[in-house]
Amino acid sequence: MAAALVGGALLSASLQVLFDRLASQKVIDFFKGRKLSSELLEDLKITMISVEAVLDDAEEKQITRRPVRKWLDELKDTFYEADDLLDEIAYAALSSEMEAGPQISVSGVSKFFSSQGPLEKIESKLVKILAKLQHLVKQKSALGLKEGIGEKLSSLKVQTSSVMDESEVYGRQKDKEDIIQLLLSDDANCNNLGLIPIVGMGGIGKTTLAQSVYNDSRVKERYNFKAWIYVSEEFDVLKVTRNILDGISSTMHNFNTLDQFQVALKNQLTDKKFLLVLDDVWNDNYDHWDILLKPLKAGAKGSKIIITTRLQSVASVMNVVQTHRLKELSDEECWLLFSKHAFDGRSFGAYPTLEKIGREIVRKCNGLPLAAKSLGGLLRSKEKPEEWERVLENDIWNLPKDNIIPALRLSYHFLPSPLKQCFAYCAIFFKGYRFKKEELVLLWMGEGFLGQAGLKEREVIGEKYFDDLVSRSFFNPSIGVFQSGFIMHDLINDLARSVAGEFCFRLDDDDDSCEIPPRTRHLSVPEKSLPPNKSDAITGAPLLRTVLLLRAYRNIEAKVIYDILPKLERLRVLSLFRYRSISKLHDLMGNLKHLRHLNLSYTSIEILPESLCCLYNLEILLLVGCDKLVELPLNLGNLANLCILDVEGTHLQKMPPHMGKLSKLQKLSHFMIGKESGTSIQELGNLRQLRGRLVIGNLQNVMDVGEALRANIKGKIHLKELELVWEGDVDDSVHARHLLEQLEPHENVETLTIRGYGGTRFPGWIDGGSPLLSVVTLMLDGCRHCCQLPPLGQLMHLKKLSIIDFSGIVSIGAEFYGRCTSMKKPFQCLEVLMFQKMPQWQEWVMCENEEEVFHLLQELYIINCPAFKQSLPRRLPSLIKLEIRKSPLIERIEQLGCCGLLNILEKVTIHQCDFLKCFPLESSNLKHLCIDNCPNFETIDGNCISLISLKIKECPNLVSFSEVGLETPNLQRLELEDCSNLKWLPESMHSLLYSLEELIIRNCPKLESFPEGGLPLKLRWLEIVGCTELINGRNQWNLYCLLSLLYFVIGGYRHVECFPEESLLPPTLTSLEIRDFPNLKSLEYKGIQHLTSLQSLTVDGCPELRLLPEEGLPSSLTSLSVWDLQNLESATNSKIQQLSNLKDLLVSNCPKLKSVPEEGLPFTLISFEIYNFADLEPLNSKGLQSLTSLDQLIIGSCPKLQSLPEEGLPSSLSFLNITGCSLLKERCEREKGEDWPKISHISEIYID
Repeated sequence: MAAALVGGALLSASLQVLFDRLASQKVIDFFKGRKLSSELLEDLKITMISVEAVLDDAEEKQITRRPVRKWLDELKDTFYEADDLLDEIAYAALSSEMEAGPQISVSGVSKFFSSQGPLEKIESKLVKILAKLQHLVKQKSALGLKEGIGEKLSSLKVQTSSVMDESEVYGRQKDKEDIIQLLLSDDANCNNLGLIPIVGMGGIGKTTLAQSVYNDSRVKERYNFKAWIYVSEEFDVLKVTRNILDGISSTMHNFNTLDQFQVALKNQLTDKKFLLVLDDVWNDNYDHWDILLKPLKAGAKGSKIIITTRLQSVASVMNVVQTHRLKELSDEECWLLFSKHAFDGRSFGAYPTLEKIGREIVRKCNGLPLAAKSLGGLLRSKEKPEEWERVLENDIWNLPKDNIIPALRLSYHFLPSPLKQCFAYCAIFFKGYRFKKEELVLLWMGEGFLGQAGLKEREVIGEKYFDDLVSRSFFNPSIGVFQSGFIMHDLINDLARSVAGEFCFRLDDDDDSCEIPPRTRHLSVPEKSLPPNKSDAITGAPLLRTVLLLRAYRNIEAKVIYDILPKLERLRVLSLFRYRSISKLHDLMGNLKHLRHLNLSYTSIEILPESLCCLYNLEILLLVGCDKLVELPLNLGNLANLCILDVEGTHLQKMPPHMGKLSKLQKLSHFMIGKESGTSIQELGNLRQLRGRLVIGNLQNVMDVGEALRANIKGKIHLKELELVWEGDVDDSVHARHLLEQLEPHENVETLTIRGYGGTRFPGWIDGGSPLLSVVTLMLDGCRHCCQLPPLGQLMHLKKLSIIDFSGIVSIGAEFYGRCTSMKKPFQCLEVLMFQKMPQWQEWVMCENEEEVFHLLQELYIINCPAFKQSLPRRLPSLIKLEIRKSPLIERIEQLGCCGLLNILEKVTIHQCDFLKCFPLESSNLKHLCIDNCPNFETIDGNCISLISLKIKECPNLVSFSEVGLETPNLQRLELEDCSNLKWLPESMHSLLYSLEELIIRNCPKLESFPEGGLPLKLRWLEIVGCTELINGRNQWNLYCLLSLLYFVIGGYRHVECFPEESLLPPTLTSLEIRDFPNLKSLEYKGIQHLTSLQSLTVDGCPELRLLPEEGLPSSLTSLSVWDLQNLESATNSKIQQLSNLKDLLVSNCPKLKSVPEEGLPFTLISFEIYNFADLEPLNSKGLQSLTSLDQLIIGSCPKLQSLPEEGLPSSLSFLNITGCSLLKERCEREKGEDWPKISHISEIYID
């Protein structure tokens, strides 16, 4: 039983699109109705079938034969032409349908196919396309292309074995130990047989790691049998079974059937502990694995199988112990591997030039061991720098044939044709670009890669394709600071560019080329600005289907985009995401008849042209975060194919009329109700396919309750989230209640929000009955006239409940819970409960069976409920987080103890609770405690082993801590702020708080000293600001011995003239900030010179400081910032030019500096920022010209700065930002300003 892995040709997917278009009834009817030759369509179909027969063979032969690659490119270009023409025909048919209805006058849009001329052109174009295809078909034989499957890439593969050279393993020690621990553990899996997949992209080192584990002495001693089986892409169960049997037995077996082999294998393994390695597995068929594993389950407990695979899906079909996903090596680990092969064991110290180039080459490998090894071997006998430079400057795919290309291309080879098309499209993303799954699926959809089915079906297909590419390691999860997503490894990105060829093009930041290949269909513009020569190049690519501005939130000339777009008439996908420079679109945008996907999210768009309503093919319109957009085009309802309209974050007041005509609309973020005809809520009635999330706003505009009934909210079975919003005061509470009765959602809704409801009570459907059967999250906000809550306890699946701004609620009692029986317990699933802004609420009455309620509640918030003084419920067994703000609920913390909460809570925040005096640390689980703005709070004492962070802020009655100290041995962060009477810190901090890493003390003026014994030795961050008495005794701090201290911030003290004193700070310090020392006259050289690890120095708010230390600053410094030093006369007096590591310099509000920038700054500067120089008129040209490495220049709030230096700015600059310099703004205007020639070479310019 063999499972062959054969992927389809890339162009097969494009061809299938053409077949579908030719079979379209609209195309057929169009030809018949216009009396065009239908024989042309038939001839085209026959010719395409002839081409299809050799595509697989051509796909393989193009790798080594350039003429075949050229033939495929010609073919692909012709497919694009044919697709565009057939799409024009479909558009013409659709246009005729639309214009058969009410006539719509749209200025500026040419009428498509309004005369016989264009019809004749269609026939002529089709004849030309057919002739090109027939010409290409005739070349098949000359190129040696054959019908059927072509050559197999697997012929390029070398079979692996368990034999290895351990000296070639770098950076995998932890991976090896992790897997060995799994092998040595018998209880890692309850079954006898445990499977451990090692998953990763090609060339990542899966086989090498498996070999290293397999040959470890600890593993050898553990097992009765071991065998290494090379599987590869052809998964034959009989062959693999035979190889396993041969591997563990010295006897030759001449069996013929699978049954014979499996019986023999089972007998051999019964009650024996064995280890198998199945290397290079590609099969994820559950049935095949089930058959293979049956005899292996006879082994003894602890038997293991290691599987190396590129496919995550292989692991998902089996019961695995643990999947081990292999990550890239570090650059240093890659360098060790590279240098071993490049220098052949010689010391690379003798080749400093080659080492420098070699390290740059290693960075290209991006952590891929195979690439490091192959490139090292390629350079093994080469000692000339120019030969190494050639490898550095070349794309890996253009280097002589080696192992990297086959290893990566093999994964691509076995992709099905539609996935090849989707992957090749990703060449449009620049390296390191983080994309989201939803984003890419919508792009694929706009390009037509997901077929012509409904939106939901195409989304499912797209998500499956995406997951498959993740499983095959083409996409890797990536977690960022602000968002998470997926990225492609740099070499996978190169692979995408290789297979996409000239049809995909990126205007890379570091690419000086401005010529876009004429056949380019997909174009991306990177994060930086477009210089004029590159923006002009776009107009030279009229065949573009895709234009993506990737994160283009910096300055690109708006007029460039405005003028270019209408000329790109074949566009299908246009994304101006975060392009803030543009505020309007050209009226001729309506000519983009092929457009499917338009993303204007987070732009400054103020109005959309009415011509947009002629884009009858448009399916996706994204306007998220367009905060200046207040209305949509009147005839938006004409977009018959629109499926997604997202207006989240806009300021729309009403929807355009007749939105009900958008019968294909499935995702609509907001529907804003208007008062005019055609803008009422009943337009929603025809939108039967809506799903996902829907916000219905301006419900106060609904005068006729019958319109709400006709909206048929209950009939929208695919909605998962619903938000109902009234704006302003509602005068008629009865009308509001009747209206809400008609807005009953379907029982499939999982999240429900009601805001601004003006009724005095809620309708019957909010009672836990079937309408809210599935609700998991419920928010009721701003329902100020309601006097009691509905029986929300009856919502059986409710997990999160928020009650906000109910000014009429005085008591919460039995009505809140509903019926309570042994079979139906109130709030049986609730995990999060919030009460906020309830000024009259006084009483919370529990139901009779209190122990049956809230038993799963984990988080409780009581915020701004000033009248509520009652105790909390007595039984909250699962509560881990409690937050109380602006509430007198806690007069004595013992109330929490009575409820048993102190022993289970993990995080407590108490804010503005006037009666809180003491908080005893008696909990065994508390990890985070914050007490803020509690004027009568006096002390905190006791011991708490679990506490990790403690913050006390604005507690004026806090004078000291317990006499025995604060016994919190695991405390890592202690923050004390605005405690005006605090005199003493906890005693014995060095011994009781030995885990403390961060200590922040701000504005505690009476604090006198650190406790006896000093501070904990693990301290990494220390901040002392506004603590007069404490800073006065700084010479007693004994910080010099804190060798873990890296960050030190000090400030807010008037009586310091010289700082820091000698031996005050430890030599390990990497960052020092000195703030608000109004009388500081000098920085003490003796106190700074020993800070040999210092990388960042900030001096801020020291108006008397005239000079930096003449003896100089530490040479390790990479960043220097000086703020508000009104008397600073010079920075370069301190031998600043000798700071050979200085990269960043910031100077702000230093009016006495004689010149800016000063001469003598280090040439290593990469970033220079100048702010708040009220009298600065010229920039010092000599000071600037010496900065030959400067990449970024920022000038802010220099109102008298009149011009830039005549000599211009450094040629190295790539980023210029000028704000608050009114006299400069006009002079730097693009193409027109007098200073524009001085800055035109800079790729990224922002002037405001």
